[in-house]
Amino acid sequence: MLTEWMNVFCEFFDRNASQIGQVMYAEGCREGWLQGEMFRQSEDKDFMVNSYKIGSSGKALDLHGFRPRSSSSPQAMVGEIKIIATSFPNKNIAGRSNISEFINSDKTIVTQSHLDSVNPEEGSLLKDVVRLKGISDQNIEKYMILVIPEYESDKVNVNLKKALFGVEISSIHVKREYPDDHFSVRIWKI
Repeated sequence: MLTEWMNVFCEFFDRNASQIGQVMYAEGCREGWLQGEMFRQSEDKDFMVNSYKIGSSGKALDLHGFRPRSSSSPQAMVGEIKIIATSFPNKNIAGRSNISEFINSDKTIVTQSHLDSVNPEEGSLLKDVVRLKGISDQNIEKYMILVIPEYESDKVNVNLKKALFGVEISSIHVKREYPDDHFSVRIWKI
């Protein structure tokens, strides 16, 4: 069952698929643009980007909201957005080049062992998951949003693509595919 925040995220991607597909070609500003559009289009008058900090000197999380819709009950949320194209290096999964544990089967359920072995020096999908899991406040819903551009078909890293589509971070998740706009989205509630 999807949460109200997941429904809001899915509606955002459905409504903006064409524009998102175009912006996926604009390296260096894609994630910031997505954050800005989510901010601009949010019904939550207190929705913020890059504001929720973990610890006194921690890096801010990408998304922070308080009410999914103006008509919804209050529900605090934080989220991270990660954009990883199928042409990127393997290190984008867990900060390491070796991703064999994520491609041995069609589906890899992420365990604490996977999270414990994340390279903290490299930005990666699972590094962001570790950050989200580090939030102890149980009243805040935590979301990992993965956007997978697929516009460089001649440069696809087959192993990374398999890992991106096979990794399961949480049993509460949704996947959206936008083949006409050359990207997919995976959203997990952590």
